[in-house]
Amino acid sequence: MRPEVWSQYLQKLAQQESVGGGQAIEGGKPQVPDIDAKKLFWRMMKISRAPDPYMYPALRKLGESGKFVLGAFSNNVTFPTGILDDEGKLFTKELIHPPAPNPYANDSTDITTCFDIFLGSAVVGVRKPDPEAYKLAVREMDKIARKKGMGSVTEGDTLFLDDIGINLKFAKKTGLRTIKVNLGKTKDAVKELEEAVGIPLLDEKAKL
Repeated sequence: MRPEVWSQYLQKLAQQESVGGGQAIEGGKPQVPDIDAKKLFWRMMKISRAPDPYMYPALRKLGESGKFVLGAFSNNVTFPTGILDDEGKLFTKELIHPPAPNPYANDSTDITTCFDIFLGSAVVGVRKPDPEAYKLAVREMDKIARKKGMGSVTEGDTLFLDDIGINLKFAKKTGLRTIKVNLGKTKDAVKELEEAVGIPLLDEKAKL
């Protein structure tokens, strides 16, 4: 963290009494918070490996229905092998499923197996929100749909879910339908998805 940037930020807040910025300043001098960025990063990476309790079951149900072509496009990077986390443990991107009686306890730990196609920006050379990313995804899903005898797939047939506004904005401009997945509100997104696809994706307990 750059102390001078934090200092400028807190000084600006201190001038706006209504914001309450003065609470972060002791004796008129900005205090830089003690944050272990490396530990915070690895904590985030570990949490992200736990499947979402609403979105993951919905994804499984969509796949089991056999009615849809499921595709994913990830803005990712290629990590070299042998990376150790903050605890010295070997880094892995594998999912961590909750144990039984969770119905998905024995599922594959490879998230890509949940999709008919999984595109990563590090491999295909284009990233969201570039319109070419969406066009590529649609083309690839169209190929799969035709091979399965499901007909063609167009931009208008494609329902795109994302948590980032700019990605959704350009997806919509490219012709895709969209659903915003707000942080901490995946249940709401699944409800909207359920209405769009016409099959139940939430169990009765989740609907309460």
